[in-house]
Amino acid sequence: MERVKINKHKRKEYLGNAAVAILPFVGWIIFSAVPLILSLVMVFFRLQEPTFEGATFVGFDNIRRIFSDYGLKFGYSLLNTLIYSLKLPIGIVISLWISVMLNKVKNKIARNVLRGIFFVTYVCSISVIIISFRMLIDEGTIGVFNHILGTFGYEAFRWMTSSPWSFHLSAMMIGVWSSIGYNVVMFQAAMSGIDESYYEAARIDGASEMRCFWKITLPAITPTLSFVITTGIIGCFQAYAETQVLASGASGIPLWENSQETGPWLTSAMWIYTMMFNDSMEFGFGMASATGWILAIIIFIVIRINLRLQKKWVCYDF
Repeated sequence: MERVKINKHKRKEYLGNAAVAILPFVGWIIFSAVPLILSLVMVFFRLQEPTFEGATFVGFDNIRRIFSDYGLKFGYSLLNTLIYSLKLPIGIVISLWISVMLNKVKNKIARNVLRGIFFVTYVCSISVIIISFRMLIDEGTIGVFNHILGTFGYEAFRWMTSSPWSFHLSAMMIGVWSSIGYNVVMFQAAMSGIDESYYEAARIDGASEMRCFWKITLPAITPTLSFVITTGIIGCFQAYAETQVLASGASGIPLWENSQETGPWLTSAMWIYTMMFNDSMEFGFGMASATGWILAIIIFIVIRINLRLQKKWVCYDF
């Protein structure tokens, strides 16, 4: 077989292309694979510092302690996470409605401007969003919502400290508002790919706008809807900043369950953070890693069930 000769210029070009192509893989090794392996190793050790100095091998004892000694607290944090996850269906319904309304705007420039306004909620920092919402739901006289209630003769409502459910409601409002922009852009992109001939044929047959939505629009965007639901579920289980920043500004929050550590802001991700940095002497990085892997397994199971169910309603025929 004749050997193919590559000149020096081509060789440099190939090496340069290979170097650029391998950079994402190197980044994945450094920032994903190595931390993942280290966290898995930490599961089997008891260590109070982010190093292995003085670490004690305990086998599966960390996992046992989570379910036996702290099972109630882990269940409580998981329940808070599931309650917060209710923001996902609410946000999807609102985003679908906004996307349909935007499609009715005939002026392309106006539609793009409105789409950009909604997308701002996604590109803004979650901390900025939460601080802005804290100004809206402030329990004093400067709170916009309470000021509106006052104009109608109602007393100010303690949005964050009235009860655990009021805190959950405030957190869900923030979650819905921050996710609308991303969902709207995704749904708008999906709707723009629907062939207009489907709607024309339906209108000729006398179909109403609502029937067109249920029979054409919604089935056509189910692949995008499936993607939004899947990524949204993962994001809900990883919720941390929303409740943490909101709780940090809620002065005077009553200690529900007789302990501030088990308040409604304690999501699973936040409890992992607490174990590592706030109560490392009691829990440590080993138990935090074990909790993280348990949460990852729960997310994997939920996503697998979700993907299995989506085979029954996701339509790829459009």
